[in-house]
Parts: sequence; C-alpha cells; structure tokens
Amino acid sequence: MLHKKKYHLNVNERNSRLSTTDLFLEIIKQSVPYIFTDSSITLFFLIDQYTFNRAMLLVKHYSKDQLDFFYALFAANANKLTTIVLSLAVAMAVSLTPLLSSMITKKK
Repeated sequence: MLHKKKYHLNVNERNSRLSTTDLFLEIIKQSVPYIFTDSSITLFFLIDQYTFNRAMLLVKHYSKDQLDFFYALFAANANKLTTIVLSLAVAMAVSLTPLLSSMITKKK
C-alpha cells in the first residue's frame, strides 16, 4: 500500500503554504489506479476487436460481411454495458479499499 501524506492547512496561519509540486505528485499518485484500470479495459476491448473474427471462424464459417455485422452487434451494445458496470466496480473498489483497510486497522 502506498504511503499517504496528510496535508493539514491551518486557515489562521497566513504563512502556511503547500508546495505545488507536492500537490501535483499526490494527485498523480491518486490517479494511477484509475488510469491503469481504464487503460486495461480499453486494451481488452482492443484484443476483442482483433480476435473476434478468428474466434467466430473457428465456430462456423461466416462471410466477412456477416462477421462485421456480428461484431457490430457485439461491440455496440456489450461494450457500453460492460464499460458502465466496470467503471462503477472500479470506482467502488478504489474508493472502498482505503476505508476498509482503515476499519481493519482500527478493528471496527
């Protein structure tokens, strides 16, 4: 688990300032899981795109037009639904993991 720094900004102190580079580094650290999961989802869709025709030809011999039609049906609806479900699952997992780990360490 990544070590997280907690920044406390006292509103009454006028001289207290946070470093811009520290803030940007923290934002980048927090966004890495989202970037990795979204990139992997897109990569899997790309793999589906290039392997669909070969897999369908193993099942039955279809013409190229039929395979294009089948892929259009497969990609248009299924990818939209899976993208929504996967995005919700990733958002819940990434946001709940720190909460659950803090509850476990506090033994609640």
